[in-house]
Amino acid sequence: MARQGSAKATAEETSKRILDEAAREAESLRKTAVLTGKEELIQLREEWEQEARKRREEVEHEERRVKERESLLNRKYDLLEQREKTSAGGSSSSQDSRLRRQRRS
Repeated sequence: MARQGSAKATAEETSKRILDEAAREAESLRKTAVLTGKEELIQLREEWEQEARKRREEVEHEERRVKERESLLNRKYDLLEQREKTSAGGSSSSQDSRLRRQRRS
């Protein structure tokens, strides 16, 4: 009987040790999964920020290009307006002047 009690105690100790080890391993796996998830999140955020920065730079480039084009067109319009004034002898009507100002706006 003493052997049975000893064997039972040994079995209980072994099962407790196995359960404790399994719990530690499960906790370790959980922490690893959480850490991996955080690393993936950081990577995705960095990729998103890089893409957003690239798109912002593209938009800024296009805005500069449009402003340059607008400036060029305004200069051409001013030159045409000056030619028109000089060829007409400076006798354009006030209505023509208003129309020209409206076109510039």
